[in-house]
This record gives sequence, C-alpha cells and structure tokens, in this order.
Amino acid sequence: MLAPANLCSTPAFWNRDTFRGVGACTHAVMGDRKQALAWLRNAILGGYKNVTEWVKSDPDLVSLHNDPEYEALVAETTKT
Repeated sequence: MLAPANLCSTPAFWNRDTFRGVGACTHAVMGDRKQALAWLRNAILGGYKNVTEWVKSDPDLVSLHNDPEYEALVAETTKT
C-alpha cells in the first residue's frame, strides 16, 4: 500500500497505528504471515478502527485473506 505523497507528509498520517498498519503490509508482502498478523492485530487492537475497506482491499494483505485470524481481525475493525 502506497499512500499519496501529500498524505504521507501529513504528521497525523504517521501515528502509531498507521505505522503498525504499514508493518502488517510489509510483513505480508515478505511472506511472513505470522508477523503480518501480529502487526495488524496490534494496529487494530491499538485503536485502528473503521478501516474495514482498507484491510479488505489492500493488495499487500491479500495473502492473509483466507486466514481465520485475519477474518477475526477484519470483524474487529467494524466494532466501535
């Protein structure tokens, strides 16, 4: 997932949970499913909520889509 340059330069973009989301994408692309899920879990449980569309549509996370833990995390993103 690459964000537009103007978004990445916005200080609010680079918060703790965004950084964790980028970590999840990085590990997923590298093929490290366990670490990708750990980073994604930390982002979502740390407050990264209402990001269901991002989690489901980011091509970097496609390798996780059939994992039960991933599906549970996706469900977590819709909770308030």
